[in-house]
Amino acid sequence: MSINEIVAEALVASGAKESTLQIWFEVYEGFDAGGPEAVKRLLAAKVRELQRQAEKEVKAVRSAASAVSKPKRGAKRRRS
Repeated sequence: MSINEIVAEALVASGAKESTLQIWFEVYEGFDAGGPEAVKRLLAAKVRELQRQAEKEVKAVRSAASAVSKPKRGAKRRRS
């Protein structure tokens, strides 16, 4: 049994998500193809991808929040 199979089996046994298994396979293949530097590049690219996605989500939430909280121009404010 290879290291790849052992780790994959342990991940499945621990209830890991499919995305976790996919990342493991990418890391294993990257290391096999290019060593530690290839894995560093792969993980750096994954981090950048997650950062971009998070920035888009934050921008969408802020946009939605400001649309809900800002009164329309010319509208009178209600007194409580």
